[in-house]
Amino acid sequence: MNKLSNKQHVKLYYFTSFKNFGDLLSASLFERIAGVDIRCCVAKKCEIVAVGSLLQRFLALKPFSFIRRLFSASAIVWGSGFMNSPKTSKSLYRSLDVKAVRGLKTLEVLKKMDHVKISEKLAIGDPGLLASCIFDTSHIKKKYALGIVVHYKDKNHPLLSKINVKNSVFIDISQEPLEFMMQLAECENVLASAMHALIAADSLGIPNVRMTTKDVGVGDYKFNDYYSAFGLREHRIINLNLRDFSDGDVIDIEKNYPINSDKVKEIQSALIESFPIKNKEYTEFKHSLINGVSSPN
Repeated sequence: MNKLSNKQHVKLYYFTSFKNFGDLLSASLFERIAGVDIRCCVAKKCEIVAVGSLLQRFLALKPFSFIRRLFSASAIVWGSGFMNSPKTSKSLYRSLDVKAVRGLKTLEVLKKMDHVKISEKLAIGDPGLLASCIFDTSHIKKKYALGIVVHYKDKNHPLLSKINVKNSVFIDISQEPLEFMMQLAECENVLASAMHALIAADSLGIPNVRMTTKDVGVGDYKFNDYYSAFGLREHRIINLNLRDFSDGDVIDIEKNYPINSDKVKEIQSALIESFPIKNKEYTEFKHSLINGVSSPN
């Protein structure tokens, strides 16, 4: 049992400057798996960093990182990743105790860094894949052929007019996680520029594909990192700069969907085993998953 297992609240680092499913999901996972109260905290003072491309925030220019490390305790990493490949001029200003990483690209970077302790039982996969384990959507009936989820920066983007699917719905990424998951579960397929919408769809077993409004190659790093956990070196992208998306394309989502459900379950199990808080609530949650009992919403 670690030092966090007896705590009633945990200092977790995630963004709160705007409401976003992926960031809010990070807090929901700790609340529901371990029953702890979450206190949102900045990177330099947090105890844990989990869902999201947040590890860049633990870097500083090398002359300053040494001094800052002297006054900072180590932080636990559970499934976070880098936004892009870090510059060699920067290093960690906090030591990291790594329980899980989002993907192999993040792991490769961390292995080259000093002041990093990597668990022998390291899990590789985004904790967002546990969304279906903490929110019960089994009673939800399908209503739409396609759910469309745009990144908050893409909201009202003119290229979205190139999506023409009759039985489709736009789902707001800024909703509370439970409401977001309920709406996502109503969809047969998902088209999304928000990464954690794709991850949530994978968690629910809903065929999905990434879309983008950016130039070719822009923003690919974090997606490639996520998909590397499934052994995928590349992923399909619908680039609205280059094409339209219509009813006929929806069929191709399921036809070309590369995520194996058994692999999702394998990653989910590894993430649960690597969870950094091993308290009574965690044990009960773990047993409920083994026994196939749905988490109450």
